[in-house]
Amino acid sequence: MIKKMVSLVAVSMAIGCFAGEKGYAATNPPQQEINRMLTEEAFKKGIPPEIVKAVAIQESSWRQFDEKGDPLVIDGGIGIMQVTQPHNFNEDLLKNDIKYNIEKGVEILDQKFRNFDAILPKLNDMDRDVLQNWYFALLAYNGKKQVNSATKQDDGSVNKGAYQEE
Repeated sequence: MIKKMVSLVAVSMAIGCFAGEKGYAATNPPQQEINRMLTEEAFKKGIPPEIVKAVAIQESSWRQFDEKGDPLVIDGGIGIMQVTQPHNFNEDLLKNDIKYNIEKGVEILDQKFRNFDAILPKLNDMDRDVLQNWYFALLAYNGKKQVNSATKQDDGSVNKGAYQEE
């Protein structure tokens, strides 16, 4: 009897490990688990966890999967970090592996802060621990487009609706 119960638990756990693959509905981890994953990945890259968590909440409301259990895909963005695909990442993993999605989203955010394209202005001494210094990296994460401009084009006032402002 105990052997059968152990086998049943093992099978159930194996099925849970494949959640998100074809034929299985996936669920989002509990908020505490998502918080832990976001925090850990942020620390690995030397990014304030508040920045990574803010991106994830803005992009997906901390969801990897929609209410039907399908990978969350919005306007070409995939998963919790809404990673887009000019990066040549594994699309199946972006859709079905929340840890991979977070890792790649944080990698992109780190690259934006390091300003590899050298187009964005640098703020202050670019101390990574100062939240305000992430302003332009956040703008670039969502895309260097007019809607994310710090100022409104028509009157020059502060654009409080810009991605990085929110």
